[in-house]
Amino acid sequence: MAVGLPLPGPGRQPNVWVEMSPALTAELQALLGDRFGNLEVNVNTSAAGTNGEFAIIDVSFVIDGQSLSNFGANFTIFADLLGFVANGANHYRIAAINSGAIVGGGIGSGMTFAVETNNTGRFVIAYVENLRRLAISLDSYIITDLIDNTPIVTMDVLPIIQDDRVLLPIRFVAEALGADVGWTASTNGGTSVVHITLGDLTSYIPIGEITPELASLGMDVPAQILNDRTMVPLRFVAEFFGAVVEWDGNTRGIEIVSTAIVSMASLSSLSDAVSGYVMAPAREEEDASGAPAEEDDGDDDLDFDIEHELDLLEESRRLSGLMSLAELRELGVLR
Repeated sequence: MAVGLPLPGPGRQPNVWVEMSPALTAELQALLGDRFGNLEVNVNTSAAGTNGEFAIIDVSFVIDGQSLSNFGANFTIFADLLGFVANGANHYRIAAINSGAIVGGGIGSGMTFAVETNNTGRFVIAYVENLRRLAISLDSYIITDLIDNTPIVTMDVLPIIQDDRVLLPIRFVAEALGADVGWTASTNGGTSVVHITLGDLTSYIPIGEITPELASLGMDVPAQILNDRTMVPLRFVAEFFGAVVEWDGNTRGIEIVSTAIVSMASLSSLSDAVSGYVMAPAREEEDASGAPAEEDDGDDDLDFDIEHELDLLEESRRLSGLMSLAELRELGVLR
């Protein structure tokens, strides 16, 4: 068990709250009209820590008994983790999980964790041992691994912004993500195609055009040749391979949270990152009646099944190597 902070006692929960962005407020006002005043935003937490999770949060938007979800704009979930994270734990490995997939987020000033999302449901803030978190600045040639605070790629051209999209040279994007790049040259006046492969998943991107399939997956700026470099939209490529891209307009910086390497083993020893919790003893397999022995905590609605979440996470990892992003979204594995 981690040491260095006093024991908070069983069942302690961090302070959690939600803030709607102005864009989401406007979206809901336009959708609901005069009923906007009846909107309920419910935020419920359940006790965490026995399996290494910091916070288990259920968020719902309800209007006249009907739940709303999958908004066009985002809201932000905050959790005050002061006193919950062990001394020496790497803060960059802490992320939020929703529907079995990493959805990003990070710790800011005062040990406040924040994650932006447009979806409701259950969010688990946890320490993911094998998470990758990369940093890119529009004013720097270097791509940095934040987990180890080391540069991993030095580009020979700076990123550019075109039509509100960040474009990077494909070779460096692929190297940072651990992907391979291939090239099919044009013949007889045809279109050259760059192909990017990570695991069993390959994206084929023609130069200078957006195919209907790529458009359906969210590409809205084509790959192009600039200064003898093949430039591709960073967000599209990263999200195609299951990563989360977070943009900070104030610093002109980007973080890429890689989910492709998350596995059940990554979440099996999270307790070392949680400060001050008394770990629950192993459950007895059966009681005298032959039924599974399980203590009732009186909060059935908020019980968290870590094994179920891990199964979902492992399934999303498996599927990400076999299915397109659109198919994963249809299954609800990726958001």
